[in-house]
Amino acid sequence: MSDIAKEIEQLRREIREHERRYYVDAAPTISDREFDAMLEQLRALEAEHPEHASPDSPTQRVGGAPIAGFLTVAHARRMYSIDNSYDEEELTRWAQRCFEALDPELARINERISDIIEQEGEFKGSRDAASKQSREALANDRAALQQQRVDRLTAAAAEGYPLPGG
Repeated sequence: MSDIAKEIEQLRREIREHERRYYVDAAPTISDREFDAMLEQLRALEAEHPEHASPDSPTQRVGGAPIAGFLTVAHARRMYSIDNSYDEEELTRWAQRCFEALDPELARINERISDIIEQEGEFKGSRDAASKQSREALANDRAALQQQRVDRLTAAAAEGYPLPGG
């Protein structure tokens, strides 16, 4: 076994052990940041040496078995991770993604934009005056909605991306 293969396997063993301590024992012995650094090191090594890829690698799955007594819950909406964010800029991008996914007003705007794009497709290839007028009206409506979307996101940024119920 090559030195790199040994290093990758050693990292996998260490990560699995830390996952067990965190997920099963509820008694982690390293910080989340240290764990994330180990996992990132393993990802980098596997990317550099794809011949050592393995479907059971900690980079190919999440955690371990949950602590006994935890209930399984189906979430109504997708759960968004903070993606191992460690600075304000990364956290702000995460908050924006959450806001964009959960804000009902933004969802309505996005739906209306999608509807207009679909309607615009119905006029493709049509060259008569009425079709041209309809395309222009739809383009104006789409532009207005896109500006509403920008305005909504700008206002949300100023407020720290408030979420419904928050």
